[in-house]
Amino acid sequence: YDEDEGTLYRESWPVLDRVLGMEPRKRKILTGLTAFTVEFLDPTGGWQQDWPAVSAIGLTSLPQAVRYRFELKSFGTITRLLELPG
Repeated sequence: YDEDEGTLYRESWPVLDRVLGMEPRKRKILTGLTAFTVEFLDPTGGWQQDWPAVSAIGLTSLPQAVRYRFELKSFGTITRLLELPG
């Protein structure tokens, strides 16, 4: 998400094991955003901004759900919740 442009991009690389300094391919997905956030539901029921969470014990746990919110100038706030298999 580019906050200055108000644009959401998808970044990808043409190889699985990229080298340091390799630039991603950027594809514009959505414009006109005023805010965009992604949060992860940890096993204790708390929402985290990053995953793995800083307080996570080990790296084997996965989030229970992912929630993303975006606010569009023309439409308002949209929230989506994706439950992940446990």
